[in-house]
Amino acid sequence: MSALLQRWGAWDVRASAWLVRIAQVQRPSPRRWAALTVAHLGDSWVALGVSALLWLWGYPWHSLQLVVTVLALSLVSSLVKALVRRPRPQTNGQALYLGPDRHAFPSGHAVRLGGIVALASGALPVWGVALLASVALLICLCRVALAVHYLGDVTVGLMLGWIVTSLLWSL
Repeated sequence: MSALLQRWGAWDVRASAWLVRIAQVQRPSPRRWAALTVAHLGDSWVALGVSALLWLWGYPWHSLQLVVTVLALSLVSSLVKALVRRPRPQTNGQALYLGPDRHAFPSGHAVRLGGIVALASGALPVWGVALLASVALLICLCRVALAVHYLGDVTVGLMLGWIVTSLLWSL
C-alpha cells in the first residue's frame, strides 16, 4: 500500500506542476489577478455572504443549512489536515497563505465547495447544480495553478465535502 501511495503522490506532484506551467499565473499579470480572484471565490466569507443573502431573500432554512455546513466542513478539513500534514507545494504561491494553515491536504476550499454543491443539489435544478459544480471546479483548478494545492488535495477535498455534507443532512 505504501508503494501505491508513493506512486500516486509522485504522479500528483508531476500533474500539478504541469498545470502550474500551462496556466502561467506565477508572475504578476492580468491572468494571475484573474486566477487569484477566482481562487478566493471559495473563501468562507463568500459562502457566509451568500447565506446572509439567502436569509434576506426569505430562505432562512437554506441560510442556516449553509452556515452549519461551512462550519462542519471547516472542522472536518482542519482535523484531516492535522492528521495528514501534507506540506503545500514549494513555490511562491505560499505567499498567499502566511497564516496558520500550512497544510495542503485536503484543500479546505475544495471541501467547502464540494459540500456546497452537495447542499445545492437538493435545492437547485440540474442546470444550476451543473453551473455551480463547474464554478467549484474552476476555483479548485485556479488554486492548483497558483501552486497552493496539488490536484489530489482538491480532488479528495471535493469528494470529502460532498460525502460529509450528504451524511450531515441525510440524518
